Amino acid sequence: MLLGLCLSLPAGALGQNGNSGPLNSKVGCEPKSLPTDFFEDFKKEQKNSWTENVQILRQQELTQASLVSIIEKILAFQNSQWSTCSSYSPGQTREPGPHRIFHDSRLSSVDTLKMTIAVGYYDQRPLLEVRDNLIIPLFVNQLTSQCQDEFSMNCGFEVQSSGFNDVYLQKRIWEDQTLQVHIVNPSLSTNDNVNRVNRDQQIFSQDTQKKYLDSFADSQFVFYLGHSRNGGGPDFFPPILNASEHTNYKEYRQKRTQINEVIQTLEKIPLQNRPLVFGMSSCSSRSHFQKRLKTVLPSSVLMLTKETVYEVENFESVLVFLNGLQLRKSIDEMNQDLQSVNIAHRKRNNQEMSTVGFYE
Repeated sequence: MLLGLCLSLPAGALGQNGNSGPLNSKVGCEPKSLPTDFFEDFKKEQKNSWTENVQILRQQELTQASLVSIIEKILAFQNSQWSTCSSYSPGQTREPGPHRIFHDSRLSSVDTLKMTIAVGYYDQRPLLEVRDNLIIPLFVNQLTSQCQDEFSMNCGFEVQSSGFNDVYLQKRIWEDQTLQVHIVNPSLSTNDNVNRVNRDQQIFSQDTQKKYLDSFADSQFVFYLGHSRNGGGPDFFPPILNASEHTNYKEYRQKRTQINEVIQTLEKIPLQNRPLVFGMSSCSSRSHFQKRLKTVLPSSVLMLTKETVYEVENFESVLVFLNGLQLRKSIDEMNQDLQSVNIAHRKRNNQEMSTVGFYE
């Protein structure tokens, strides 16, 4: 099963401590490793690890739903360990963390916090498979699942409304506020050739792109999961193809139509109303987009990637943020959680690393 997805981060991102790269300093106390017998399927999952040069899972024994469940179990374990190193205890509302985003007036002065997750047109060219309409059910199933214990955060959401290509979820968080999560995707079917000849595909793509762009003025937290298109993304449309019916990366790179529209839309919004956290989980989004995004989002936290992104890492990035938001974790702590849920086991210089990071 092909799970590879191309996304990345702009170079030169700075952590809160001023060093290049994501924040990963130790907070509170030493992080602890997962027990070797943490859950039964973990040994199976370990056998199916990736390397940084492999984009296809080896003999895959676990479904994606199981991988999402594993991520949540790891986060719950991290939360239990974290609670011993902070002022938090189950059932207690933690004071805003050290990071400024939790002190922003747009969080304290509203009854509803809004998060938009826009999934791009997730084709697998040169294969015909399109996967974005398979991603939403995985998020919905996890977020609406019953919470297993007081340390599980990505659960207990209720479906507020749903349509053909989007869903609104909500949950009460902190003391008296509602977190609304809007997830939207563009594809009509899982076959790219079928979508291309269907007039409605253009309508759905335009609608998804509009909802994404409109969310910049309406949501405090905005995430895109999809293709970077070699710097021409984010993209909600079937890919432009070359004569060999492969994605025409040269044309995307030259025109940069979609990222130009993102920048222009953000520029029209008063600075104080732009998203507090802006994520792009797409191949090499850091090198493709960070420099331009920082010109229009100078005070925002960016969630970006350093290289090719596996599909499972889309879930990791969003679930880590949702978990951290509900507990008011610091950016350092959320980057630690990203390392903990690095179930793709990426390695560089023999050290495990996560390609996704939160940057300032």
